[in-house]
Amino acid sequence: MTKTVAINVEEPAGVALARKLADAEDVSGQDLLDLEELLRSDVDSRTLDMSRALAGFRYSDAVWHIIRYSSTDVSRDRQWSKAKINLAHLITATAPRIQLESCWTKTQLKERGWTETAITEFLGQPDTNSPNRMSRGAAPICLYDTVRVEEVEQSEEYQIWAAKSAVRKARSKASAERSRERLLESLESWQPSFPVGDNTTLDDVIAAACDSYNERLLLFPRGRDDERSDASPRSDEKFLRRITVNYLRHNVSDYEAMLKSLHGKVGINDAVDLVRERVYDAIADRFPDLAGECQVQMHDRAMRA
Repeated sequence: MTKTVAINVEEPAGVALARKLADAEDVSGQDLLDLEELLRSDVDSRTLDMSRALAGFRYSDAVWHIIRYSSTDVSRDRQWSKAKINLAHLITATAPRIQLESCWTKTQLKERGWTETAITEFLGQPDTNSPNRMSRGAAPICLYDTVRVEEVEQSEEYQIWAAKSAVRKARSKASAERSRERLLESLESWQPSFPVGDNTTLDDVIAAACDSYNERLLLFPRGRDDERSDASPRSDEKFLRRITVNYLRHNVSDYEAMLKSLHGKVGINDAVDLVRERVYDAIADRFPDLAGECQVQMHDRAMRA
């Protein structure tokens, strides 16, 4: 006969403290800090899984909200109801879904002026999560109770932060605008280097453009469904104009070198537009027959912007 041996599995410290808090008449801020520290230790020691730890963190956040922000009985009751659900999840390892009337995502919060730092500081853990329907492998979408968010936004602490944040954003915007203006000013006298000899004809450039185009086809082999054919001076005229302008812009002028020098600078989008426009103008001045194609390419880029 096999003898059954009872194994006494020690309860994680965070769960043990949570049980005490569940029976306590009053919970202090220090109690919450102690709980969070124990939850992290339990996760690190692998005696508690992360889903239960998150429930404990959400419990802590809800009670912190009652202590710091809740100004009405309705708000306190709402927060305490969520806190008890999360506490039950932590203690019993069940995961009931918290039903909320309405929630905001992080994206919606940022549209209201929140930042990642502010969300972490003032809201902490999300009130609930929703599966990301756009990607199965993506992390769940964090959802924040609109009632809780609006109440935090009315608090003195948040109002002080929001005022300082507005000043920081205004200064940052002004600094970026000054940097953009300086960058554009540095380009005022710039003209593209366009080393095409006086004796070089448009036919010469078309032939060179065809050679360059065909070389790229060799470097990047065509797939089975790729209908591109080799270029020659007898190819379609519209096609020839397009690859010739591209050849002059990328292979002959210093367009690419200038773009590389602008990388990472504030105001780069406006600067790139200016550089591109001047290169197109230089091509059109040197080869008037390509002016129409230059206009078409500038228009197409403007439409895609």
